[in-house]
Amino acid sequence: MKKAFRNQCGFTFIEVIMAIVIVSIISVLAGMGLIQITNAYVFAKKNAVAAEQAQIALTRLTKELSAIQSIDHNAPATSATSIKYMRAGIWHTLTWGGGGSADPA
Repeated sequence: MKKAFRNQCGFTFIEVIMAIVIVSIISVLAGMGLIQITNAYVFAKKNAVAAEQAQIALTRLTKELSAIQSIDHNAPATSATSIKYMRAGIWHTLTWGGGGSADPA
């Protein structure tokens, strides 16, 4: 004669499948969060590099232009995108293109 198991321990197949589904959903959400954190870090890093380059350019322009002794308004090189000036006894021409970059010559 077989004994009936009244107090069986364990999980049913449906319970195991539901646990796997729930863990999978949580894992996908956590992975998406990590990807967003990584993308935000990369964006912040690129932004910091661009800000540093802009600060260097502005510092260089400030030093260059603060030492101007004279500006030649009638020079042929002077146009809407350039200016000729004297600094330390030497004439320099500062030109810039449509992209907004400045290159002292």
